[in-house]
Amino acid sequence: MAHPRLVFSLASVITSILGESKKCLVLDFDNTLWGGVIGEVGVNGIELGPDSSRGKAFIEFQLTIKDLVSRGVLIAGCTKNAMENALSGLNHPNSILKPEDFAVIEASWDPKPVAIKRIIETLNIGSRSLVFVDDSKIEVHAVKTEFPEIESVVLDSKFPEKYSSMILRPRYFETFKLTKEDISRKGTQATPRVKKLENASNYDHMQMLKDLNAVATIGRPTSDQLERVLQLVNKTNQFNLNGIRRTPTEIKRFAEDTNSLVLVGEFKDDLTNYGLTTVIGGQFDGGSFKVEIWVMSCRTFDRYLEHAMLLALQHEIATKSIKSFILDFKRTARNEYFVGTGAALGLFDKSIADGTCVVDVGMPVIPGELPMKVVFS
Repeated sequence: MAHPRLVFSLASVITSILGESKKCLVLDFDNTLWGGVIGEVGVNGIELGPDSSRGKAFIEFQLTIKDLVSRGVLIAGCTKNAMENALSGLNHPNSILKPEDFAVIEASWDPKPVAIKRIIETLNIGSRSLVFVDDSKIEVHAVKTEFPEIESVVLDSKFPEKYSSMILRPRYFETFKLTKEDISRKGTQATPRVKKLENASNYDHMQMLKDLNAVATIGRPTSDQLERVLQLVNKTNQFNLNGIRRTPTEIKRFAEDTNSLVLVGEFKDDLTNYGLTTVIGGQFDGGSFKVEIWVMSCRTFDRYLEHAMLLALQHEIATKSIKSFILDFKRTARNEYFVGTGAALGLFDKSIADGTCVVDVGMPVIPGELPMKVVFS
């Protein structure tokens, strides 16, 4: 009886000989190439380097990928980030991988299936040639939904020391014989050559979200939730109304003051229970409501949770005959995502001036159908 490992290895070699081994590794960045979300913690706050066991683990994973590059495997970046943040992570002094190692980098807030479609078109390779790696279950689910032929791997960011084995053990990139063409592949295929994907459907992000049976539970915070509220307010940067940090006393006063209103949102779906990920709050001021806090964890970006929170705010302040509210907005070094989202919601123009400003807006229009069940607690 043949040994299972030998059979698997022979199968990998045969696959390589037939030219069916994978050609491109598509990589998420945050919590994949380094620890942390660079848009939240900044380049100096990511875990990457010899000073901690986690930092070392991410270095080891990058070394594994660097070895694949040396063997002719293409690597592509697919990250929900501003390009500036993506490149700053790769240019970190401890980063093994540099921007020039990548055949293409897709850094945007577009759904990842859309970004991967662009990667396929740019590199002019078949989708079956890709392996996609991400620490987010929903990102992997979205890619599998649109491209079931792509091998997709979910990494557990709690154990980065296991990352290398998760992409090497399946022998996706088995090479029977390395040629000079393999070694030079990155340079030649990185040249953009766009062609139409004949078998690619129009990706329906909203339907994918609906199929996950998400539930947003929104209500006033309990005393047990105030610590998490404080954490979100003081650590969230990308989706943050103004970047103002608060003390425990201030948060407690916001939650208890009868002239104030604080709402928190918990979120879960069939894949993950995200817990409490968003907070909106402020004070009643005459005939209007002044929003002074609005933050959301990046873990629930692109889930329409901000719409649900506005819907809940509308519901609450309408009982007091408030017809409009004011946003105490301030542009910061890291809240460009909030600016883009606020503009998309019609709350203000994306070119809103830097510095502290108050935006007087009418009641925003909420889409008729959200890809989740909203429960008011």
